[in-house]
Amino acid sequence: MLQRPSRRTVRALIVDDQIIIRNLLRALLTKSGLNVVGESNSGEKALLMAEQLKPELICLDITMPGISGLETLKRLKQSHPQTKIVMITGHQGKGDVEGAIAAGADGYIVKPFKVNTLLTTLEKIMHNN
Repeated sequence: MLQRPSRRTVRALIVDDQIIIRNLLRALLTKSGLNVVGESNSGEKALLMAEQLKPELICLDITMPGISGLETLKRLKQSHPQTKIVMITGHQGKGDVEGAIAAGADGYIVKPFKVNTLLTTLEKIMHNN
């Protein structure tokens, strides 16, 4: 189960413009013991939701309408540096990965992903490994 060391459930926000991906991530994260406190289909909405909901983990796509996931990542890390952010995206180029890590991403998962890869990555991120 993906819980904080204190055993309190981790609060998660899902940001992806595709509803099927949001539904899949919500189901997987919930089944793994996380509390999905919100979902967004855009970077602009995600910034507002992060301010209101104070998630500890954000799953963020790169390609979305409006501001990109990378710009959203930069803004989130400026305003919420303690929040763990994992990019979950179809972009697998070296430049995309390096750009996301340089902007502050705590992890990077390429779609399509294996469930075990997702859960293992999130577990490591939440436990600072």
